[in-house]
Amino acid sequence: MVKIFVKNKLHNGSRIVIKPDLSAGLKSYESGAIVKPELVDSSIASLNNNIKPSKILVVESENKDNLDTVFKETGYSELLERYGNVKLINLNKPEHVKALNPK
Repeated sequence: MVKIFVKNKLHNGSRIVIKPDLSAGLKSYESGAIVKPELVDSSIASLNNNIKPSKILVVESENKDNLDTVFKETGYSELLERYGNVKLINLNKPEHVKALNPK
């Protein structure tokens, strides 16, 4: 489940990480095995409308299926086209994202 804690915590220009459960791979989200991309889409839209984050990272680790394929086949890749500040991150790939813990 995507959880967002916004009130008094986030502000314009924040960087946000959303970690939906896609660990079941290519199983249909209708089965409840993975988070529907529409839920993440509406969360991103709400964040963009209310706090205008600089970047939203949607992150997941590969399990049994290639995550790039999972992103494409489940509709998560479409989020990149819809929002200019969204990036899909495969945590199993060597790309690293520096995140600072706000004080």
